[in-house]
Amino acid sequence: MLPMSPATRALECPWGGVVPANDEAGALPPRAVQTSPSGSVSGPPSEPAPAAIVVLATSVMLCWAEANRSSGWDPSSKTRYFLEHTSWWDAGPHDQSPDASAQLHSGNGPWLSFPMGNATHGTAEKLLPATTLSFRVTVVGQSRNDGEQNITSPELQVSLPQRGACGNHADMIQFRATYDRFQSSVQGCLILCSLDPDPDACASKCLKDGLGISSTCASCWVEMGHCTINSCSDCVFDPKGAACKACSESKCFPATVACSGIPMWRFPGV
Repeated sequence: MLPMSPATRALECPWGGVVPANDEAGALPPRAVQTSPSGSVSGPPSEPAPAAIVVLATSVMLCWAEANRSSGWDPSSKTRYFLEHTSWWDAGPHDQSPDASAQLHSGNGPWLSFPMGNATHGTAEKLLPATTLSFRVTVVGQSRNDGEQNITSPELQVSLPQRGACGNHADMIQFRATYDRFQSSVQGCLILCSLDPDPDACASKCLKDGLGISSTCASCWVEMGHCTINSCSDCVFDPKGAACKACSESKCFPATVACSGIPMWRFPGV
């Protein structure tokens, strides 16, 4: 029996037209939640902010209006769009000292830009749950005097939904703040608690106290540690080796993604 392909449905863009999107097992939520325009207009008022039409925990699908070229634009030139969003992760901090976990920042980091060609819709991927980002679109074309002309839209602020035991605002703040020592902390707590009458509870408390994450979030990483120890013999002899990493990614990471809500590409040590 052939696997069923995700159903495709058309989502309306506020400026007309539709955007096709795969509806995987009905997983698409309603249109963007908790969105609001922010920032100042850096281009003509006729260039509106983009609209978020699908918001998931790690991606946002947006669409935007076709460029309303001013009188200075060359009508024969091609228009290129760049979808831009702020980087929550790069707003920092990442742990560099024992006191770094106290340096909590929730502001937006630098802008990241992704070419969209001549399309008026696109998806921002590799995002993190329970974070708030700003989105905008920059239109690039040629002016009548052969120079490049840019127009940047106002910003749209989008809050991504929570996912899993760690994909909430408080745990994500702590995960980011202690990222550089997160992996070593998990390993250290498992070793420290290996002889405790209740090693799982001990290790979870160790991570909660040492990293500031919640007990439910900590339990996901304790389970991952147990999985690695029990399923990957290479990790016993060379915990930082390629064979250990490959085995853990294959056998243990998927369950940790499901438990924690944190995408695999953001795991410590990856």
